[in-house]
Amino acid sequence: MFKSKESNPFCLSILSFFIITSLSFTLLNCTEDKASFQQFNEEVPIYGEFVKEISIFSQSNVNLMVVDSFLVIQTRQDNVLKVYNTNNFQLLVEYGTIGNGDLQFGTPELLKNYRRTTNKNSPIISVYDLDRREINEIDLLGLINDEPQFHNQNPIDDRDNYYLNFYYSSEEYYIGVPDGSKKFILFDRIGKNEIIFPYTPKLDFEIEPVWMYSIYRPAIAVNKGKKRIAAATMLIPNLEISDFEQNLIASVSYDTVDSLKNGLEVYRKSEWFDSKHFIKDIDSNNDYILGLNYNNSSTAIYNNYDHQDLNFLQFDWEGNLLKKFILADNKFVESFAVDFDNNKVYCFLPHEKEYNLYVYDLN
Repeated sequence: MFKSKESNPFCLSILSFFIITSLSFTLLNCTEDKASFQQFNEEVPIYGEFVKEISIFSQSNVNLMVVDSFLVIQTRQDNVLKVYNTNNFQLLVEYGTIGNGDLQFGTPELLKNYRRTTNKNSPIISVYDLDRREINEIDLLGLINDEPQFHNQNPIDDRDNYYLNFYYSSEEYYIGVPDGSKKFILFDRIGKNEIIFPYTPKLDFEIEPVWMYSIYRPAIAVNKGKKRIAAATMLIPNLEISDFEQNLIASVSYDTVDSLKNGLEVYRKSEWFDSKHFIKDIDSNNDYILGLNYNNSSTAIYNNYDHQDLNFLQFDWEGNLLKKFILADNKFVESFAVDFDNNKVYCFLPHEKEYNLYVYDLN
């Protein structure tokens, strides 16, 4: 029979010290990791359905917006814009050709903001043309009713900037992401000056300048009434809300930056970069912000198509985390638009073979 040796009190004391120290360090790290980002208190699985009445004959570069009872779909081919009634999905009008002539489009990007005419309260939607660097303003009711002069096309005011991404246009401001060392620019059209928003949030590890645009590329929404800008970064799980004078109202982290940190470390050794993508597209009204969170690595999204757990993240304009809507049917969404009046989300699904317009009900 095996007989144990008598325990040494000194050894037990040393062993206890190391166990307690190691446990404390582990708990401290867990606490710090958990405290470094906020979590959504409510997670809601959602399922959608195809809108079989509408076909989108495009594999990419499709943008959507909802205003009143109209769903506007923009592609980069002839019949650039199609307008549908959200009540019955009837096609109301289609418009726009690709070309270099007057009132034609080069590389159109439908913006999610609009303003209204003073005489008939008609929505005026904006389409930015990346190649031609022009803003197309289209009176929606004028387009539907085939009224004269419903389409105005003008070069942007700040021709010194070449915008790689463009998010907002009004009579007072433009917001876009230029090439160079700027996260985005708010251009004051009245005062003819630009307000430069730098690359934030700051991280505690090094990022080479060549990576700044790719990592910090934001999706942007604007609350004109409150004069606030919401900017969500692509590779950093963070949403910042600022006013038009650059005052930071909220900076919300909803996940860790471990994926980005590890991805950069691997790249420096192998020149292969893979990291999680977070909020890719964003929509808002006066009360809420909804971001499409990819929540998967670029390899899973674009190479292997084995993504899981995409979700919509809902915030308010104070930066509070409200709900996480999990896409329980595991659909891949490239772009979306929210019908805030009816609490529905219309989505473009590029990988579907038969139908590719999908709708989720958030009620």
